[in-house]
Amino acid sequence: MRRFIYIVCLAAVSLTATIAVLELSLKAIRYKPRAVWWQWVTNPDNQKFVLDTRRIYRLKKGVIVDFEENTPVQTINAEGWRASPCAQGSETWLFVGDSFVYGHGVDDQQTFPAYAYKAMMDHGKPVCTVNAGVQGYSLGPSYVAFREALVRVKPDVVVWGIRSDDFLDSAQNGVISVNKDDVIVRGAWTSGVFLQGVLNKTVGRIFPHSLLLNALMYVLQADRTDNRYIAEQMRTLPFFLSHMRALSQKHLFTLYYVITPSQSVVIDPTRSDNPEGAVYAPLRQALRTNGEPFLDMNAVLSPVYLTHLKKIVGIESDKIFQTDGHLTASGNKLMGKLFYDATYAGR
Repeated sequence: MRRFIYIVCLAAVSLTATIAVLELSLKAIRYKPRAVWWQWVTNPDNQKFVLDTRRIYRLKKGVIVDFEENTPVQTINAEGWRASPCAQGSETWLFVGDSFVYGHGVDDQQTFPAYAYKAMMDHGKPVCTVNAGVQGYSLGPSYVAFREALVRVKPDVVVWGIRSDDFLDSAQNGVISVNKDDVIVRGAWTSGVFLQGVLNKTVGRIFPHSLLLNALMYVLQADRTDNRYIAEQMRTLPFFLSHMRALSQKHLFTLYYVITPSQSVVIDPTRSDNPEGAVYAPLRQALRTNGEPFLDMNAVLSPVYLTHLKKIVGIESDKIFQTDGHLTASGNKLMGKLFYDATYAGR
C-alpha cells in the first residue's frame, strides 16, 4: 500500500512539474492565446448550454435567456427545446436543425417553426410545433437530437432544416457514423469540442489564464475538413437520406427537408474558393433523387427572385438577413410561408 501511495505521489509530482515547465516554456516564447471558437458553449460560466455525452452539448432546460447582448429574450422549456406554439389535440410537428431552426437573433414568436405554425393555422390546419433546433448543430448532433425527440414526441411530421455547411463540420459530425446499413450514434467522448468543454469546466475554473490550457483547447477545436472529407460526406449522404426515409416509414411520420439559406451560396454560388458551393449542388441533387419533398431557400433567395421579393410577398430584399448571416424575423416569416406553400398546402 505504501509503495502504491509513493508511486501515485511521484506521478502527481512529475505531472505537475511537466505542466509547469510547459507553461513556463510557452511564456518564454511569448505565446499569444488563440481564439477558441467553441468558448460560447464550453465556457465554465455559460448559462445557456450544458455538455452532453451523446451530442456534445444541448440547451439547458427551463432557462429564460435574457443575458445575451443585442438579442431578444429566448425561452427554453422544461424539455430543453425552444418554446414553440402548440394547438392541443392536433398533429405534432418536430423541427430539427441548427440556429436557422432555433431562431438565432429573433424572439420566440419570430422563429421559422413559429411562422410555419402561423401559416398553417391561418389555413385552418392546427398543429403543435416542437422546436428542437440548437445553435451551432451540424448533421451529427442534429441526428442525435432527432432520435431522442422521436421517442419523446412521437411526431406526425418531421421538418429537418439542413444546410450545406452541415457537412463541413468534422468537429461535430464525428458523433455519428454513417454507412450503407445504418447510422450509428458514437457519442461525444472522442469529440475535441466535448473534451475542450470538460477541460474548460474543470481545469479552466482553477487556471482560467493558463497558456497551456489555451493551446490545448485550440488544438482540440481543430476542424479537419478537406476535399477527401467532403467527398466522403457526399458519398454517404444518399445512405443517410435512405435511412431517414426508412425511419419515417417505421415510425409513421411524414418527412420534409428545408435547405436553409447560406449567404455565400445565395450571393456568389459559383465562387471557386467557397466550400459550401461544392456541397450545395450534391445536397440538392441527393434530396431530389431520394424523392423527399423539400424547400430550397438558396434557390428562393437567388438574385433573380430577390429583385421581385417585395412585389411577391411584400418584404424588402435587404430585410431578409441579419448582419451575421442569420435570418431576420422577416426572413423567418418568408421561410415559414414558402414552406407551407411548398409542402403542407397540398396535404
